[in-house]
Amino acid sequence: MANIILNSIYITGLLVGIFLMWKIPSFKGKSPGEGLSSDVTILIPARNEALRIKPLLASIKANDFLGELIVIDDDSTDDTAQIAEDFGATVIRSKPLPKGWRGKSWALYQGKEAAQHETLMLLDADTTFEPGGIDKILQEYAAGESPLSIQPYHLMKQPYEQLSAIFNVVILMASNLYTPFQRRLKPRVFYGPVQVMSQTDYARVEAHKNVNQSVLDDIEMGKVFLEENRPIKSLVGTGAISFRMYPGGFKESIFGWSKSFATGAILIGVGNMILVSLWLTSLYGAFLRPLWMESPSWVQLALYIAAGVELFWMARRVGNFSWLTILLFPFHALYFLSVFVISVVNTRVKRRVQWRGRDIDLGDE
Repeated sequence: MANIILNSIYITGLLVGIFLMWKIPSFKGKSPGEGLSSDVTILIPARNEALRIKPLLASIKANDFLGELIVIDDDSTDDTAQIAEDFGATVIRSKPLPKGWRGKSWALYQGKEAAQHETLMLLDADTTFEPGGIDKILQEYAAGESPLSIQPYHLMKQPYEQLSAIFNVVILMASNLYTPFQRRLKPRVFYGPVQVMSQTDYARVEAHKNVNQSVLDDIEMGKVFLEENRPIKSLVGTGAISFRMYPGGFKESIFGWSKSFATGAILIGVGNMILVSLWLTSLYGAFLRPLWMESPSWVQLALYIAAGVELFWMARRVGNFSWLTILLFPFHALYFLSVFVISVVNTRVKRRVQWRGRDIDLGDE
């Protein structure tokens, strides 16, 4: 009886995963518009991004961007500012960080104050546009002029980067956007790497201290829009924009994911957390339970393969993840659990994280 109950839980969890990732809208197959970028200001907050920002700036140039390009240099100690100037960007040297603000929010605020156009495109420095990507994104925004956020397609080159599969999937699962009822449920996530909105909409969020003070300013921005009944739209960037998140090595990957993931899990809401946790339970059960069974049955083997195939199916739609994910998904699961524990310790116990050479005190969040 215990076996039947546990197997039923694992199967239910896998079905929940399919439900949460039913349909993922992206830019794949969409044709770019024409002449949409002339009235747009691109804002790029950058702190020690010399190794990442050059591909982004090159892709903006290759897209024949006609609008205003502003890079806010957030007290970098490398060549970030010089690289931006070489590409013709207007570079703003950030003023000292005021008490109660986080670096990215403060940098974007300064960029917004200098922007000449009503439409703003906010970009992380590790993103890169595909050919025609800027116009595709602006065309999507122009269709409704609602605040738009995009989770870029995750490009990976080193084996350790493949361990980010579950993080990518959980981010999408938590959004409430990709179920069969996607238009009937409130979105829970406003992705941070790429955002398009009007100056008017930006003014809606900059007045909220929770946005300015939070490491997860993107989630807080989404909450403000929803509280004010402002519709938001979020897509995956396949076919328009990609990013390589942590090219600096395995240690950077751990620091990057752990700096805020536990806090993000709390902010997605109880219902979403339960559903995502049920899916994760099926994933861990698929490979841990056979370890204490004397003779695992064909059901356990089937569950193992099903869990690996499902994770690959999910991850492949948001990044160039390897088919080896099917067989090696336990390593992804153990990495996810380890980093999540580190995140809990740093953000909920120590209340302090480090990122880009800056020590961030979370005590006032």
